[in-house]
Amino acid sequence: MKEKGVSEILGEMLLLVIVVILAAFLSANISNYIPSMKSVPYAIFTGKVNGNNYTIIQEGGYPICVSDMKIVIDNGTIAVLNSTQIYKLLNDVNKNGYWNFGECLNISRSYGNNVTITIVAKGVVICKLFFR
Repeated sequence: MKEKGVSEILGEMLLLVIVVILAAFLSANISNYIPSMKSVPYAIFTGKVNGNNYTIIQEGGYPICVSDMKIVIDNGTIAVLNSTQIYKLLNDVNKNGYWNFGECLNISRSYGNNVTITIVAKGVVICKLFFR
């Protein structure tokens, strides 16, 4: 009778050990299946009409790498500025290739008066400005 009881306890302990090992293995590997969050740059922008330009100023947040950026201009048709075009329009005071606090970007008003300008960095929209 005692041997039967010991056998049942050993069986339960073995099952418990197997469950704990499987749980540890799954929890260690499950992170591979969870999509990671991209590091999205955070910045604050303001826009204003300045003569013949739309001027966009970075008012705070992190510096944004120009090579990771594109700007989408929507005036009924879509125009996309790549990083080379953006760098030419950016007043990069310290010439470091980043859009830093206080630096401004001037886009010609030749796109019209009813324009939406979207700033995209690392494939994520970080700002949308409406000029009406």
